Amino acid sequence: MLAGSRSLAVDGDERNFFDQTGWANLTSHVGLPSLVVPVPQNTAGMPISLQFVGPAYSDRILLSLAEELVPLLDVAGGGSGQPGTVLDGRKAEG
Repeated sequence: MLAGSRSLAVDGDERNFFDQTGWANLTSHVGLPSLVVPVPQNTAGMPISLQFVGPAYSDRILLSLAEELVPLLDVAGGGSGQPGTVLDGRKAEG
């Protein structure tokens, strides 16, 4: 796929599809493993995620961290683990 050949709408503005790869590129080009863990929505209904970056060759450590953290984040979101759960345990409207 050619750079610039895909786009998506973000808040009504057309954005290059590859704009969203910038954060991953910051770590991958220097050989640092990273992963993103989605967490429940905030009270305004916005999705939240955490990005973990580790030292070189620490892929397994990051995966273990994420595996341990996900159940704790589920409890923080009300324990349902379902989309739409907000951090204070209420369901988002919609």
